[in-house]
Amino acid sequence: MVEQLAEKKMELEDKVKLLEEEIAQLEALEEVHEQLVESNHELELDLREELDLANGAKKEVLRERDAAIETIYDRDQTITKFRELVQKLNEQLIELRDRSSSNEQKSLQDPSLKLATETIDYKQMFAESKAYTRAIDVQLRQIELSQANEHVQMLTAFMPESFMNRGGDHDSILVILLISRIVFKCGIVVSQTRERFPAVEAVTREAVTQGYAVQQYAFKCRLMHYIHNLQCALHQILYGLNSCTPDTLLRAGSSLPEMVAQEKIVDGIIELLKSNQLDENSTTDNIEKCVAFFNAMNSVLLAGEQLLNETQMIRDCVASLGAACESILNDTAIAKVIIEEAGATSDSMLLIQFLNEHMESIKQQVKLIKRRLPNDQHVIKCGLSPHKMDAMRALAQQISRIMSAMHAATKQALAAIVANTESDNAAEHTLPQDKYWSLLSAACERIYEQDDRGPTQNFKALLGQANSDLQHIAQHLLDKEYEIMSAAGAAPRVQAQNTPINQRAQLIKKQLEQKNVLAATLENREADIKQLKLAAKMKLNELSEMQIRKDLAEKKLSVLQSEYEHAVNKWKLQYEETHQNLLKKEKEFEETMDHLQSDIDALESEKSDLRDKLKLNTSVGKSQASDSHSSSAHNLSGTGLGGPGSANASYTAPAGTAPLVAEEMQLLKCAFNQERNERLRLQAQDMRAKLQQFEPIHVPQPQDQRINALESQLTKMKHAWVLSLLQVQAKGGNGGTANINTIAMQRRHQPLPQKSEISTQASRLASDILSEYLQRKPHRAASGQFAAFPTVDVKRVLQI
Repeated sequence: MVEQLAEKKMELEDKVKLLEEEIAQLEALEEVHEQLVESNHELELDLREELDLANGAKKEVLRERDAAIETIYDRDQTITKFRELVQKLNEQLIELRDRSSSNEQKSLQDPSLKLATETIDYKQMFAESKAYTRAIDVQLRQIELSQANEHVQMLTAFMPESFMNRGGDHDSILVILLISRIVFKCGIVVSQTRERFPAVEAVTREAVTQGYAVQQYAFKCRLMHYIHNLQCALHQILYGLNSCTPDTLLRAGSSLPEMVAQEKIVDGIIELLKSNQLDENSTTDNIEKCVAFFNAMNSVLLAGEQLLNETQMIRDCVASLGAACESILNDTAIAKVIIEEAGATSDSMLLIQFLNEHMESIKQQVKLIKRRLPNDQHVIKCGLSPHKMDAMRALAQQISRIMSAMHAATKQALAAIVANTESDNAAEHTLPQDKYWSLLSAACERIYEQDDRGPTQNFKALLGQANSDLQHIAQHLLDKEYEIMSAAGAAPRVQAQNTPINQRAQLIKKQLEQKNVLAATLENREADIKQLKLAAKMKLNELSEMQIRKDLAEKKLSVLQSEYEHAVNKWKLQYEETHQNLLKKEKEFEETMDHLQSDIDALESEKSDLRDKLKLNTSVGKSQASDSHSSSAHNLSGTGLGGPGSANASYTAPAGTAPLVAEEMQLLKCAFNQERNERLRLQAQDMRAKLQQFEPIHVPQPQDQRINALESQLTKMKHAWVLSLLQVQAKGGNGGTANINTIAMQRRHQPLPQKSEISTQASRLASDILSEYLQRKPHRAASGQFAAFPTVDVKRVLQI
């Protein structure tokens, strides 16, 4: 039964453990569910953002598709035209071949025709071979591009999710690539714009009013100015991202979507260039916003870093200033042509002359600075103070205001001239000076806003400071040319080693190594935990076994405890019964002893009466010698049967009657012994009858010589003790009674030991008996180092 309960208990414990494990798993699943809900919410937000971007990209793709369809239609028409042309040329070729075959002699006489035919054949063969080569190169570039994209996708598949998160390392890399790509696209725009819009040799009134080359050149200068400003900001951002701290690079990665949106502005300009739709009517507002955005991003992302590529910044600012000067000079030339020549000392003409002079001076200073700049792209520092660099950048931004004001005034002036022109008269193709001045003032007011102080003040203050600053920069570059060139060797190596991308890569590699180390450590810990769990399980099994044994032992202990309590109660009852019986027996024994004592006292009193009578008879016998033997005998019999008075009255024997007294004493002793024996027999019979009423007690008698020897010694000791008591009584008596003398005479030949010796022997004998008893019954004593101490019951018995 106990084993079944133990097995059930173990099964229930296993079920409880399984339930606890399931509860822990459910709690872990609940936590994972909460984390999944949070991650799903974040993922939903990210997906919504991506969906918005995808929708925008979709619209852009649709627009590109429409543009591509139009382009394809145009190309189909072009191909159709070329096919028609090829067919015509083939027909001409066939005709020429027929002519050559029919007129071989004439062709021999006419070598120019043969040379033309061979030239046409060679050109066609070269064109076809170039087309085939270009087609093969395009296919090879396509496969290389697809392989590179697949390679990147495979590499990104190995990267962790944190690498691809928004604002992470991947976005940082994309930002650097985006900036480099925009810089490259800006270079394409600059080169293509220079090729498509050449410079104007002379600005005439007919060229301004009837042609468009001057307006295209002005548009090219303004576009080049903004593109160079954009390149300046992009170069500084790119240098800063390649030299900043990894945290700054990661912070820049979070602004990737905004930069991608700004890239589309440059892509739009390139699309216009591809479709040959970029002209003087195109707007520059978007590129101005793009320049403002990247200037703001440069100041925000790299604030406090003090990272500045001075050489590249000066190079870009110089290019921007050169383009702005060309645009202003072009606008001043247009203004000279369209303004009436009535007064050369008017404000507008003086301002135009001032602008021409200072723009030419600035162009010269710009060319001088450009020549003195190092051609090595790795030279970064020029030794200029931050104040000069800020002034250079501010000059490039402020001169764009002059350019915009002059362009707006010139554009409005041309519009007014066109609106007022009714014939081809040259006089109608001019504008009054005050009208032009009002247009220029309105343009300055619109551009400068609250900083406007009039065209003259706005332009003169800036240009005067610009000339002085550019002269200082040119002189500084001339003086520090050797120091600048000497620093060209060390910069690229330092820059290549300390880029934030390399730092992030090293950090990620270290993290991966630490992760691998931690994974190995965790595996070892998991193995240790498994071993500990196994050991704990074994300990739990042992503990359960010990618990079962404990329960069984407790149950046995409870059973033994109950049995012990039952036995103790039983023993207590038996003890109480035995104690009551002993009390009864003691009471009966006391009553018997009292009865015997009363009998002994009565006998003693009779004995003393007899002694008195004997003494009296002895004294009377001495005085009455004449009494006869018969009367004495009769007195003796009367004394034994009757009272003492008759004996005293009849006993008159003399001193010779001593044998008779002795005989009488002997008779009395015999009677006393008989009476005592009878009384003891009756008591023994009574005690035997009482003992027979009890249950028989089996007392095992040891059948060995040691017990017999101890019993014999005890008997001898009792006899010696009694004899010593008799000896003491005899010594303490008054004069020898007959019975004591008789006993003394009988025991006079026996040696009597002293009482002290008897006591010593009795103590030794009692010690031997106790040691023998304790040796046979060791549970009756507590063993010690020196002796065995008897129990309380044994002591109580010994005391009794």
